[in-house]
Amino acid sequence: MTPDLSLSRPAFVILLVVLPFLWALMLRGRKYERSERKGYSERSTLHRVGRTGRYFLEPFFITFIPIVIVGALVGISLTFVEPKLSWDRVEAWLLLDTSLSMKACDGASENAPEKTSRLSAMRHFVRALRGHLDGASFALIPFAGDAVVSLLPTNEEEEFDYYVEHIDTAVTRKGTDLLQPLVVLGEEWEKSPPQKELVLVVFVSDGGKEAQQEPNLALLQEEVGRLLTMVPRPLFVGVGLGRESPVPIPIQRGLCPDAGPWEKDDATDPILKTAFYEPPLEAVRQAAGGPSYRLSRVNPGVIIEEIEESIRQTGLTPSVSLKRRHHDPARWLALLSLAGVICLAVILSR
Repeated sequence: MTPDLSLSRPAFVILLVVLPFLWALMLRGRKYERSERKGYSERSTLHRVGRTGRYFLEPFFITFIPIVIVGALVGISLTFVEPKLSWDRVEAWLLLDTSLSMKACDGASENAPEKTSRLSAMRHFVRALRGHLDGASFALIPFAGDAVVSLLPTNEEEEFDYYVEHIDTAVTRKGTDLLQPLVVLGEEWEKSPPQKELVLVVFVSDGGKEAQQEPNLALLQEEVGRLLTMVPRPLFVGVGLGRESPVPIPIQRGLCPDAGPWEKDDATDPILKTAFYEPPLEAVRQAAGGPSYRLSRVNPGVIIEEIEESIRQTGLTPSVSLKRRHHDPARWLALLSLAGVICLAVILSR
């Protein structure tokens, strides 16, 4: 932040009005001191406070004046002009896994003291990404057994937060189909091609492996290759959730119980368990050439900073504008100081 050297209005009043008044008051005090030394005082009944009063008031007055001046100057030092970065040339499409396995409570980092579901960790991550890339447009494509566009590109924060909070209710078909969000994204781009200079695609999933069924990696790579030809400057980022060791899936979303109740699959095991499955995200990374991360191993803030760096490496930089910030407490302090000087001046002129 760069300090703004222009004076705030209260500081201006103090410097131009109060200081000349204090100078005149000091000259007047010297005049009466010379009169007292000569043995007389003009209009002494109006301008004497007595020796005891002078001993107490003058030191206080002398101490208070520097505080007043500092209080006025605070109005200068706390008025800033800071640069504001805007990623308004970026359009971000977030492909978010909302399948049953996302309820598993291994979404937090390995060293985190509390359990967090994969779904909650994903919400926290995309909100932090939205806040970091201020000015960018964001779209949401949740997927499970199917995929839908729940939010078209927008830079409205409240609208984005609403759909992120209800992201798990957009798709009702059970299962995990990692190909569907890519297909839906391609269909949307065919209808309405992205208008921004850079298109960011963030694919967030726990891998999508189901019992006796694995994602078709060749189809995933083929669809990613088709998407790369549809926009001039795409950037694909993969974000994995969950850990390699299987964990049970709570029945209720948002809860991380220690003893259940758990989802059940009678065909395989009394308790349905899930673990992170890396090959699909690795296949997308190889086809797209973008970076890939694991939320359980890397702090979300670090991932977001690296995503920003990946955007900068494409040659795109944020727009910069100057934002003026005023801190009202400094102005109130200056006004209170002004009132205090006037009160003391009145007392000492008696």
